[in-house]
Amino acid sequence: GNGHHIRHRMRHSDRSSESNEDDTIQQQLFNIGRTIKARDFGVWSLFTGFVERYGRKYQTKREILKRFRVYKRNVKAAKMWQDNEMGSAVYGETQFMD
Repeated sequence: GNGHHIRHRMRHSDRSSESNEDDTIQQQLFNIGRTIKARDFGVWSLFTGFVERYGRKYQTKREILKRFRVYKRNVKAAKMWQDNEMGSAVYGETQFMD
């Protein structure tokens, strides 16, 4: 019985460290979001949804901001392509936007 109990506790602690990572990325996004320029707030909101949807894990604030800049550029490009599209193509978010 005792060996099983220890194994169970280890699995549980693995899970809690994963949720701590999630809390960390969410906390970082929240903190950075408070410093985002008003004109970028709409795309920042899209970016935070993207991070959640695709389970992105960034290690540093610097990396988050770099990925946000890439994402913002790609969103702008997708909008331009969509606005200029003459046929039936649809451009939008993919998991590769960052």
